[in-house]
Amino acid sequence: MHIEEPEFENNFEQETLNLEDNHPEIFKYTQFEGGLKILRDKTIALRSPVNMNDPFDCDISTINFNNITRRYLKYVLDKRQDIFDNTTRKNFLLKGINNDAYNKAVEDFKLVSHNNLLRWGLTCFSENYSNLLMWSHYTKSHAGICIGFDTRKLFLSIIKSSQADRMIRKVKYSDTFPILDYFKHPNESLTNWLTVKSSAWSYEKEIRILFHDLTFNSDGLCIKSIDPESIKSIYLGYKISKENETEIRELIDREFKGVTIKKINREPKTYNLF
Repeated sequence: MHIEEPEFENNFEQETLNLEDNHPEIFKYTQFEGGLKILRDKTIALRSPVNMNDPFDCDISTINFNNITRRYLKYVLDKRQDIFDNTTRKNFLLKGINNDAYNKAVEDFKLVSHNNLLRWGLTCFSENYSNLLMWSHYTKSHAGICIGFDTRKLFLSIIKSSQADRMIRKVKYSDTFPILDYFKHPNESLTNWLTVKSSAWSYEKEIRILFHDLTFNSDGLCIKSIDPESIKSIYLGYKISKENETEIRELIDREFKGVTIKKINREPKTYNLF
């Protein structure tokens, strides 16, 4: 049963096009070891939404599953015979609707939906490479690196490895905790769950690439290969060690073409980096 969300779907498509046009390069801040792994292996890790550092980020309670309609539930039970046990289906579909069968089906649906949502994975970027707080928080106090990616090439290289649902979105920041009814707004509630954060994080100017139907390793990660040509630039932290700087520069010279490398510096008598 497809619930039409024409305004959301039109806006979603336009926002995707605008993102790729307005942000041709996106940036990942990382500690040295993580950045070296990206460059050496030509891979990027997608994280399970249950492993976010902010406990409010990807909180599943932003999706309200309580108002399921009997019509929708009957549709799901009928079409998705692989995910519900035969007893639930028989009670609901063959013996007619009764309270016990309905309640059992509702609980099963919530469990299946919850598990299905947790097969999404995401990887995070920023709109710029010179954010003081991002360098402080994500690069081990300016000792790591920031990698600039060609947005289109990166997204296209990852989606080649999967036929599952995927999207690239700017994170939206909110002062209120947004809760949406899944059965009125299925697509919007999903996107809301994955891409809305507290306005306390607005300084990150975050962009996310998201994929569904992933299998995660014991660290809660799914590793995807990327096109080496999607890497455009490397920014070295202000406090990166000489040894690590040399290793990165030698790796780029040896294995990449056309990648620019820049050492981040402090702008005199200001709090700015350049």
